[in-house]
Amino acid sequence: MGYDAFGYGCRICPGLHIAVEELWLYIVTILAVFDVGGEGLEQDENFGKYTSGLLIHPYPFKLRISPRSKEAEDMIRNGVESSA
Repeated sequence: MGYDAFGYGCRICPGLHIAVEELWLYIVTILAVFDVGGEGLEQDENFGKYTSGLLIHPYPFKLRISPRSKEAEDMIRNGVESSA
């Protein structure tokens, strides 16, 4: 399932579930504030292609990330103010 980095059996990382849930929260938060897309993303010849070798990474492709609203943009630029 892609969790090989966390180990196996009795040697499995105790933080596995925390790490997976935290990653989920990061992704959901980003998608709640930003519109992620690209113009002609499906036509880009590099979209979905990866290099080969010891270190594998995607080839560069065009992607547009923009705030969903003026309120989201203000929150991003100013940060979240703490009440303390």
